Amino acid sequence: MAVGTQGVGAQTGGSFANALIGQWCGGTENVVFSPYSLSAALAMTAAGGRGATAVQVADALGLPHVPEVLAAAFGALDQSLAEARDKSPGLALSIANALYPQRGYAIRPGFLELIRNSFGGEAMPLDYAADPEAARCAINRWVEEQTAARIKDLFVPGVLTRATRMTLVNAIYFKGRWATPFDVAQTKPAPFHAAGSVKVEAPFMQRRGQMRYAELHGMQAVELPYAGHRFAMLVLLPAPEQTTADVTQSLAQKGVGEWNAALAERDVTLFLPRFTCTWSRECTKTLQTLGMTALFDAGAVDLSGIAGKPGELVVSAVVHKAFIEVAEEGTEAAAATGVAMKMTSFRPPEKPVVFRADRPFIYLIRERGSGCVLFAGVVNKP
Repeated sequence: MAVGTQGVGAQTGGSFANALIGQWCGGTENVVFSPYSLSAALAMTAAGGRGATAVQVADALGLPHVPEVLAAAFGALDQSLAEARDKSPGLALSIANALYPQRGYAIRPGFLELIRNSFGGEAMPLDYAADPEAARCAINRWVEEQTAARIKDLFVPGVLTRATRMTLVNAIYFKGRWATPFDVAQTKPAPFHAAGSVKVEAPFMQRRGQMRYAELHGMQAVELPYAGHRFAMLVLLPAPEQTTADVTQSLAQKGVGEWNAALAERDVTLFLPRFTCTWSRECTKTLQTLGMTALFDAGAVDLSGIAGKPGELVVSAVVHKAFIEVAEEGTEAAAATGVAMKMTSFRPPEKPVVFRADRPFIYLIRERGSGCVLFAGVVNKP
């Protein structure tokens, strides 16, 4: 069974991304995360899974159960993203994977080859048993280097222990100029109706021009392409009487595809607040809610495709951290995911459109060809 780039890209930014938006974007905090980074780290884990362990992860990601097929699909997606990046003037996109096993721990050669060939990840042994703090610092340094110092301290003290036997890490960094930048001189403070009925002042960027716009279920959407038009940010804005929960429900039921089909060129006057956000989460409970239970259960887990016997390795933590800055010239974003394993013990109006994002909204940064969602989140208070 072959899976094309379009298929894996759409899934990485489809049901899994929508599920995470539903889990994480319903509160009052600002959120940013990378569905792609989480998918890649979990896919590397699933590539070493067997039985229910592999099936649960693959099903949650919406991808095939066969490890070699899943890994090959991710390799093709990475190549597609690299080609899109190369055709985007001034856009930086860096994706890196790494495998940190315990020094001397017998990782299966086939797994190492799979990670190297499909994910571009090399094994870099560390000695968790002797000094887990030194191992933690080494991994954090690698993540910081891969994300232009935007993601620091992915693993906090105590997450990695002397029992840790392997850590799988994905890091992604993105920086893109808008195809049509905002004029800094036009940025002016204005009220933003934040979550919890709180009104705050925020710097609003503004411009008018032709943009891909849609209006569905009373919500508005506008797409802002980056230079080269291969990557774009989609902003989903609920009506004043709605909430971001209405957006997440729409995504869960219909997906981004419904919005893609509805987007059409319109004359739009856009008001969008500048914003910056750093967000982190230990993802175990979320992933269990999405059906990935065996990974964390010593009595059910089977990661014997990586090393040892069924039940010998169990996932002790899945840590994710992301950063985004949206400003007049463009967007900078970064994210990293670490998986630590231990030994067991409606129709557009005819008149010009006004899109004023002065209340909580959801955003997605996508590669348009594959549909892959690199970053997503919610702005509740700029």
